[in-house]
Amino acid sequence: MGGTILTAMGFNPHRQTRRGPADYVLVAAALAVCVALVAWALLG
Repeated sequence: MGGTILTAMGFNPHRQTRRGPADYVLVAAALAVCVALVAWALLG
């Protein structure tokens, strides 16, 4: 496929992800923000 944009990008979709403590903190913070926004909408 020379000269086209449809070439491989080099990412491996089967690579194992490594979850660290920062990932869990980010998810917990996002959930806390969502809960706070829903509470603000219902009670505000």
